[in-house]
Amino acid sequence: MSHVARPSGRAALWLALLGPFFFLSYGLANTLAGRATHVPSVVFGWEHGMPFWPWTIVPYWSIDVFYAVSFFVCRNRRELDTHALRLLSAQLICVACFVLWPLRYSSVRPQTEGVFGWLFAVLLGFDKPFNQAPSLHIVLLVVLWVRYGQHLCG
Repeated sequence: MSHVARPSGRAALWLALLGPFFFLSYGLANTLAGRATHVPSVVFGWEHGMPFWPWTIVPYWSIDVFYAVSFFVCRNRRELDTHALRLLSAQLICVACFVLWPLRYSSVRPQTEGVFGWLFAVLLGFDKPFNQAPSLHIVLLVVLWVRYGQHLCG
């Protein structure tokens, strides 16, 4: 039985392509949506009762690490390319929705101090409120869950 090395170089190339593409396309979609004369918001009554927990910014940001590492857990070129194309497809679909049907977050985040406040401030430096749905974060989480699940569960 021969051992085939993981495609680390190709993984680095995919990450070098999709990492910047994520931020550029996400930023462009927010900018375009922000130029619309009217951007609606969808809020359900039960959402007003949801508590704000500043510490949740940590798991929110952690997806960036899981995103980057996910390319390097792929065992072969086919698995890597399939994974990368899933991430790209998810990104393209969500960004298209943000541009075609923008929805605005209307809730106001309470003032947050310390490390959590700093993390929120950094996030708000590039994350604008015009991406309420679909949740790109959740879509990417599902793609990442599949990738990691296959490696953790066999």
